[in-house]
Amino acid sequence: MYDFSDTSVIDITLYVYNDNGCSDTNYVSAGVVVIEPPYADFIISDTVYDPFSPFAGALSFMNLSTNSDYYYWEFPNGEDSYSINPYYEFNFYEEAYYNFILNAYNGCGVDSDTLRYLINYEKGLFVPNAIYPGNIDNGLGTFNAVATGLKEFHIMIFDTYGNVIWESDKLNDKGEPQGGWNGTYNGNYIAQDVYVWTIVAKYKDGVDWPEDRNIKKSGTVTLIR
Repeated sequence: MYDFSDTSVIDITLYVYNDNGCSDTNYVSAGVVVIEPPYADFIISDTVYDPFSPFAGALSFMNLSTNSDYYYWEFPNGEDSYSINPYYEFNFYEEAYYNFILNAYNGCGVDSDTLRYLINYEKGLFVPNAIYPGNIDNGLGTFNAVATGLKEFHIMIFDTYGNVIWESDKLNDKGEPQGGWNGTYNGNYIAQDVYVWTIVAKYKDGVDWPEDRNIKKSGTVTLIR
């Protein structure tokens, strides 16, 4: 018996003899093909969330399998794919762990790998009350709401005369406000003072912010010099 330690294609030559000193040879090209069994492995390399739905979005899969010739993916809700690195769009109805299965095949058979992945929805909104323009800590030098899970968002800041000096409605796919106010108006830093902000916002699940009636949709931010 001979053990093969790696995937390979081996030529075979057979020599035969008899007691009369006669011999013969038989050569077989690629007489032995050694195949390592498949090994299934993968990760979710990226998640993109739907800007309007709490449990919808898309997943990008990175296939890390070895010794495999082709693949079969099994997704929740009976969906599947034969791609090497599929892109899966999902739309679920509740927060839960969902199973994603990769089957990797070659001439030896099949190997499977299962990943339990949490599809969840987080929401919340917090508004700071001070800004220190020019501070090396961007969290102190820029003012904006800190939130996630929003599908609608509009923030405005007013001076003491009621003029809008900054506003934004930018959200990323996670429902997080983008950018922020750096304490300027028309490109110029404004004076130290207390300024009024207002926010109108709605979460991806259709609930208006704030849910708690004790939280106001307006407040003040102190600009510190």
